[in-house]
Amino acid sequence: MSKTLDVTRQTCGRYVVETCLRPDGAVFLRTPNIFPVSARNWHGPYDTMDAAITDFLDRTAIPKITRKKLSSLLSVVERFGTMDGVK
Repeated sequence: MSKTLDVTRQTCGRYVVETCLRPDGAVFLRTPNIFPVSARNWHGPYDTMDAAITDFLDRTAIPKITRKKLSSLLSVVERFGTMDGVK
């Protein structure tokens, strides 16, 4: 794809992303330096550049969990004990 269309490189969060805008308006996105290597494939098509960036940020966001929520989840595990061999 990068041989026929212009590819724009930019920093998005912690990653470098490449975006490609096709003549029909479809946007594709990939991360050339991300691991695993299979994640480096082109993603899309997206309707807009903003939609592509938003989807990428959502997929690569660091999960946030509060102490209260973690404590709540641990108490559920302790209350019900072992489930499928996992405590």
